[in-house]
Amino acid sequence: MMEAVKRVGMLVLTVIVLCASALAQSHGGNIAERQKAPTVAGGTGLFNTFSTRTLCKGEFNFAVFWNNMDRDPGDLEINQVPFNFTIGLTNRWEFWVNWITYQKVHSDSPFLLSGYQLSAVRRLGDPFTVLGPAAGGHGGGAAFFPGTGAIGGGILPALGHFGTPTNFPNSLQSPAGLNGPPAIGLGPAIFTDRPSYFNELPFFGPVDFFGFDSVGRPVFGFKDTSSGTGDLSVGTKFNLIDPNKHWFSMALGGYLKIPVARGLEDRSEGRSSGEYEGGPILILGQESGGHRFRLYENIGYIHTGDIDQGGVKVLDLRDKLILNAGMSIALNRHVEFISEVAGTVYVSSGTPNLNPVNPLDLNIGLRFFFKDGAISFGGAYRRFLTNADEKDFAVARFLGLGPFFRTPLFDFPSQQFGEGNSSGFVAYFSIGRRKACPPPPTPTCTLQASASSVMRGDRLSLTVKPTTAGYADGKVSYEYRWDVKDSSGRPVTVSGSGASVEVPTSQLACGNYTVTTNITATVPAVDCPSECVTTGTTSCTTSFSVNEPPCPTVSCDIVASPSSAQAGDRVSLRATARGEGNMSMTWTTTGGTLSSTSGAEVTLDTTGVSGSVTVTVSVATDKTHCNSPCPGGSCSTTVTVNMPPPTEVSPVTPCGPIFFKFNSARINNEHKACLDDIALRLQQDPRASIVVDGHRDASERVGISLTRANNARDYLVTEKGIDSARITVRNFGDSCPHESGDPALNRRVEFWLLPDGAKIEGIKKVCGGGATSRVITDEQPAQSDDKKPPRRRAPRRKKKG
Repeated sequence: MMEAVKRVGMLVLTVIVLCASALAQSHGGNIAERQKAPTVAGGTGLFNTFSTRTLCKGEFNFAVFWNNMDRDPGDLEINQVPFNFTIGLTNRWEFWVNWITYQKVHSDSPFLLSGYQLSAVRRLGDPFTVLGPAAGGHGGGAAFFPGTGAIGGGILPALGHFGTPTNFPNSLQSPAGLNGPPAIGLGPAIFTDRPSYFNELPFFGPVDFFGFDSVGRPVFGFKDTSSGTGDLSVGTKFNLIDPNKHWFSMALGGYLKIPVARGLEDRSEGRSSGEYEGGPILILGQESGGHRFRLYENIGYIHTGDIDQGGVKVLDLRDKLILNAGMSIALNRHVEFISEVAGTVYVSSGTPNLNPVNPLDLNIGLRFFFKDGAISFGGAYRRFLTNADEKDFAVARFLGLGPFFRTPLFDFPSQQFGEGNSSGFVAYFSIGRRKACPPPPTPTCTLQASASSVMRGDRLSLTVKPTTAGYADGKVSYEYRWDVKDSSGRPVTVSGSGASVEVPTSQLACGNYTVTTNITATVPAVDCPSECVTTGTTSCTTSFSVNEPPCPTVSCDIVASPSSAQAGDRVSLRATARGEGNMSMTWTTTGGTLSSTSGAEVTLDTTGVSGSVTVTVSVATDKTHCNSPCPGGSCSTTVTVNMPPPTEVSPVTPCGPIFFKFNSARINNEHKACLDDIALRLQQDPRASIVVDGHRDASERVGISLTRANNARDYLVTEKGIDSARITVRNFGDSCPHESGDPALNRRVEFWLLPDGAKIEGIKKVCGGGATSRVITDEQPAQSDDKKPPRRRAPRRKKKG
């Protein structure tokens, strides 16, 4: 046992050293590809059942097993230490070599094996001479040896042929030949005419020869255990239907066993049958969609060579029909549950066997995977399902001597032989290499437009040039998706496809456009490992603008006749326009009245106008630029209107201005008296108008000055019936404090009466502190603080007591 442990340790160490460089591999593919592990016999599969999968090209496994199994007849316990190497020759073809580096065979019922009887013969002479002469053996069956007691032929003696009857001192038949001495120690004298042997190790049965006793009888002892190196085998497997592409898969495999020891001594020690064997194996598989649940079935026919010596067939071994089926469930990427049955049926012609047993094993176990399957180990409990039941055989029993004490008398009662052990196991460790997926494509690109700016209707082409590092151009195919949008994000249709497209610009609006090309690069998929990433994406962007020819320049001239006039005179104006397209003219003036606002010639009425009057003509063209009207032109001229001096404007006195409380805009009776006087003046002069100016102190609420002016105006309109068109309200805020400097006088409203012909510009306001008045137009009226005095309550009368 210690020798076996040493051999296993050395093998494991060798495997680790040889494969340490393979562990950095990163694998792709599905979970079934990451859980490819060796079988006991080599190749990939479960513990005994081959799978339809093979190693990828360049992948390999180094594996060492401890294989413990029970076999009948003879209650055999076989321990093997196979070492195998499997390599993928292509992605669908693998090859392996398997060597049983250590094999130990132990028998708990050696007297149920004929090999022990044959070993005893070998200790005393040549089996051909002792058991012969041989008859036949040159045709189909094994030769007949009369000294074996086996009527079906073969060199193996009938079971118990040299055994000792019960109550008898020695055997009835001598392993030394017809006239040889009887033997001691070769088990019971079972009464049968057939040998008993295990087809895989037919000659197993080493004996210890202790010499001759005092009366010259050879003395033997069963040597129930022997060990040594086992057979070498080579095998191959080729996948026919890919399990990565179909739920049902198929493979064809086979092996050839090469015996490493062919001598009778080696055969008797259980190292080998000593014969070549081999044949094809059909492998079927079914896998679920995610490859986690897997079933495999094996059907194989193995031809076994017959044992011959000197051209004479001494034992006819049966061929084997391999019937295996297994289930594999991937619990996760690291753990796999396995349950399988492995059976062998011995078929075809062969030397008759007293107790033939077709072995059938049940394996239940787990395997563990690391480094994407490059390292794996595991084991299973094995149950020998066809263990031979208790057997009854007729065994010779000595009854005494017959008449005259010359002939011994025997009977043959039935004797029961117990059932052997049925439990075994298998364990292994494997290390190897797993092929990595090629790097996924990572494309890059450059995108160019034929021009960065084009005129509407011009030709515009867009061209993209992709590249993928690590891949030749011919190995990569590209798909293009073009996305052109205007500045608002609206899509634009392109013409064509592929790496170069054109943009029809005739229907595009002027503006800026962005172009994005999304590219998908695809590289050829590899067969093994599967499910590698074969696509990569990238995008690149550019921009262009669409424009139109610039707008034409539009200009004009105006001639005024005369250019200076008295108020009330009429002035003729004529314009001349220059530019492209159909042009139209629009006239405006800062004073006076135009006879028309369009046309090339108009007349200006200067009635009521004084000073300089600016007359402007705007010229428009029907030309457009980028769907927008082109700008026109304008020109102006000045007409001087001479007027008599304007009527002087003065503030309304003595009632004005009116003053208010802090943050108050309420019109009180005193204010109403003043406003009534102003209303009377306006009624007396219907052509006159009034200007109402609101003021406030800087400490007051913003907008209160506008509220005060509006309240004064509203009183004149609603209470006195003055037309609101005759009233102008102006808000000065705190820009014009009272000239006295008293803050209380800043809270005021001033009134200016404008006679007919007087202008508001003639009002001369005087502000305190050198301030400059300013009309405020961006304030809103403010809320007035007008609290009524509290109501006085009459005192309570005291009750009279």
